[in-house]
Amino acid sequence: PLLDTLNMLWLSWWTHFSSASADHSLLFSDLINYPAGGASAVDYSLAFLHVGVAGLLRGVMPDIAAHNLLGLAGFAFSLVALFLLLREVSGEGILAALFSCLVITFGLATSNQLPDLELLYFGYLPLALFCWLRYVDRGSWGWGVGALVLTGFTSYAQMYYGLALFAMLGFVSLVLF
Repeated sequence: PLLDTLNMLWLSWWTHFSSASADHSLLFSDLINYPAGGASAVDYSLAFLHVGVAGLLRGVMPDIAAHNLLGLAGFAFSLVALFLLLREVSGEGILAALFSCLVITFGLATSNQLPDLELLYFGYLPLALFCWLRYVDRGSWGWGVGALVLTGFTSYAQMYYGLALFAMLGFVSLVLF
């Protein structure tokens, strides 16, 4: 966990630093393996999307504030996405709200470190499942397009969640059909 936190801080710093300088590339750093340089962590890291946004926000606010702002937004986004999915499955608003809060509180908020932004934004997965369930239930192309976009985005921006999403979609398809 500490290494993830340091990697996240470095990635957001490098995103801000390289975007503010015409002499540096986002994908290559001369500060790694000096003086020859090497590929920045953005090349091979799965956690690049939200850390990149935090790096861009560092231009207008302090670095920890940028991570905290995205962290709070991630908590809220994941909470709402979980609530929508659980309410869709159970039909109960109060239970869905309670279980969503429990998942967020005990699943994500147990660390005393700077939280990993990619873990905070796991809400893409339940939101994609919610859209798939709505598409299957209602047959609306709008829900189908939303499900495809969210599935593609989850698979690209958060590959480990994308793999889990495909497994869940396969299992749900077996149950439904």
